[in-house]
Amino acid sequence: MTEISDNRAGTSRLFKSPSRAAKFIYLAVAGGALLGCVIIAGTVSVIIDLRAQALANTERELRNMALVLTEQIDRSFEAIALVQSGLIERMDRLGNLSADKLWGPMASREAHLMLKDAISGLPHIENITITDAQGIIVNSSRFWPIPPLSVAEREYYKALKANQYPTSVLSELILNRTTGTASIYLARKFFGPNGQMIGIVVGGMEQKYFERYFGTINLGTGSVISLLRLNGELIASHPARRQLAPSEATWLRTLIDRADHEVARVADVDGQENLVAVRAVAHYPMIVSVSVGIGDVLEGWRSQAIYLGGAAAFAILMIAGIAFVSIRYIRHYATLSRERRERTDSAAHHKATEFVLREAERVRQLLTKQKVQLDAALENMSQGLIMLDANARMLICNQRYIDMYGLSPEIVKPGCTFRELIKHQAEIGLIDGDVNEIVERIEAAIAQGSPSSDLRTLADGRMILVSLHPMAEGGCVTTHQDVTEQHRAQRDTERAQKFLMTVVESVPSAIVVKDARTLKYVLFNRAAEKFYGFVRAEVMGRTSHDLFPKETAAMIVAYDKKLLESSGQLNLGAHSLWTLNGPRVVTARQVVIRDESARPMFLLSIIEPVGEHKAVA
Repeated sequence: MTEISDNRAGTSRLFKSPSRAAKFIYLAVAGGALLGCVIIAGTVSVIIDLRAQALANTERELRNMALVLTEQIDRSFEAIALVQSGLIERMDRLGNLSADKLWGPMASREAHLMLKDAISGLPHIENITITDAQGIIVNSSRFWPIPPLSVAEREYYKALKANQYPTSVLSELILNRTTGTASIYLARKFFGPNGQMIGIVVGGMEQKYFERYFGTINLGTGSVISLLRLNGELIASHPARRQLAPSEATWLRTLIDRADHEVARVADVDGQENLVAVRAVAHYPMIVSVSVGIGDVLEGWRSQAIYLGGAAAFAILMIAGIAFVSIRYIRHYATLSRERRERTDSAAHHKATEFVLREAERVRQLLTKQKVQLDAALENMSQGLIMLDANARMLICNQRYIDMYGLSPEIVKPGCTFRELIKHQAEIGLIDGDVNEIVERIEAAIAQGSPSSDLRTLADGRMILVSLHPMAEGGCVTTHQDVTEQHRAQRDTERAQKFLMTVVESVPSAIVVKDARTLKYVLFNRAAEKFYGFVRAEVMGRTSHDLFPKETAAMIVAYDKKLLESSGQLNLGAHSLWTLNGPRVVTARQVVIRDESARPMFLLSIIEPVGEHKAVA
């Protein structure tokens, strides 16, 4: 009681003098102002950091997208080049690389079908065309019969005709005279035995192909993807536009100059800043531009900034309110102290003590609850987890980590060093090698500051996926997950698939599987090769009309459609079937294989030969 009375007397003496009360008020105001400044500075710093992160993330996405697009476009044109090389080699093998023979076999319908077949598996190629040395079209995959057309007025023909090199030329965007569509062409000339130019193989892709492909990519509002020639000619873009405005010339030159550099900030014709990533196509004179307006990128950031600013303003208002109430209370208390010092000191001190004790108890209970929640979360994780501070000392370790490796709780506990942890694992036989080298290697990985993963196989055969996540303030968080069952299941699945294919290949019956939507062959076992006389590579991805005579193909397609309209199974009695080995009498059983939604996916046919076809006398 004596101590409490002394404290109350001290509080009363604090505000006994008006100058002391005023000094305390000034300190409270200064402290509140300082705290407000700290909140403002912290909020501004967070907002600036969020803006930088939003821009950095967008720049990374633009760089990656530009790289992916250039590689895809390069592969698309490389496919045309491969088709051209294959056609030229085929003409060379058939002895058609001469001016007189070019208008013979290569002008036939069979050559037309050969051109169509050459690009049948490449939907992005619009057509493939062969011309003679004068630019007159000899044959084309687009139409038959071939109309009297010439490409002699095209710039790519003039460039190839005028000079021996280069042998290949990429054209400008050209409006097709027969289809009315805009296309870009890759032209390659070929030579006869004496080195004289015999003709040109031209492969084209429509502008719409690029526009549709660009349209499938979602980079957010305000994004623009463009494909341009090095001279600035626009080939395709999304959103679609036919040409660049003259006012964009400076912007375009900036793009071309930065084709091998980082993401650039460029102002458009309206004065709006854009993030632009530009990358050159590896083997062709084109560049890909991927851009997005900075205003669109920062749309989400603005909402966050408004929210944070509002929260900071509310906090400052709360501090001001608390300071205002505190000052009024202090002034009132000082007045009461002077008037009723002896009577009020004891009550005031008692209330203050109770308030402090209640607040202390509330804070203790809150901290205890949070600790219990954190401990429960850590102990119920399916993964082992440890956290190290910047000095490589353990801060947190859950029981799952200790149980996973069979470690000693007496050693592995908060406060132990990373070196002690590695040494303990070496002592119980979990790891091999020099402890110092292992520690230095892992500390070097932490110092790099980037997340990493490592799959470890323990001596007992278990497979542990270790994920390391460095923290910005130093140290790291490492999770350990037992993935033994997942890897075992994956291996079992692979064995089952291999076993199933072995069974299908070993069955003496001919088994074929078609895509239910396109009726193209997707499986053709060894017995089917022997029965039909076809090589599997000739069948895959093709339809019955591509392989069989017209009557046989029509019969097979009719059976397939009848199967799709049935309940899912069809048994065909003995009937005659054409094969390369001659007509055969067969029976067949057909089954529809459906997906989870009961939609037809594949058509399975099991064909049993009954005997050879016998003509009716």
